Amino acid sequence: MIFGRLVLGWLEQHMEPNSYGLIVANPTHSNRQVRHTEAILAAARREDLDEAWPIYPQALTKVRETSQSASGRWRAKWDAAHELQGAVRLSDGYAVEGQRVLVFDDITTTCAQIHVLGEMLSGWGASHVDGLVIARTDG
Repeated sequence: MIFGRLVLGWLEQHMEPNSYGLIVANPTHSNRQVRHTEAILAAARREDLDEAWPIYPQALTKVRETSQSASGRWRAKWDAAHELQGAVRLSDGYAVEGQRVLVFDDITTTCAQIHVLGEMLSGWGASHVDGLVIARTDG
């Protein structure tokens, strides 16, 4: 809930409500016990009492597990990120065509996953893709 409030507070302080057509999470595979990025965005959506922001934590779905990106060298992180190309789908009922999209992740080292997701979203027709993270680590 606290991280959700941080995300919502950042949006309210730095962006206009109509800045994005879709705000999505870097998806976690459904087999994982904790789906942290989706949980943080779901909390942000609950806190958005005016429903000013198009926050859709489940808009992207990870259909299969990919290599861990949280550990390893820089090259391994980029290789793991590229695995998203075959593992992430746009969920039914969501459209990105012509939309400005914001991709949320909790922590990043290289921004490789956001970069790859941005390429995918652009390929699906998004007009512009930005990334938002809570923290950056040196890995």
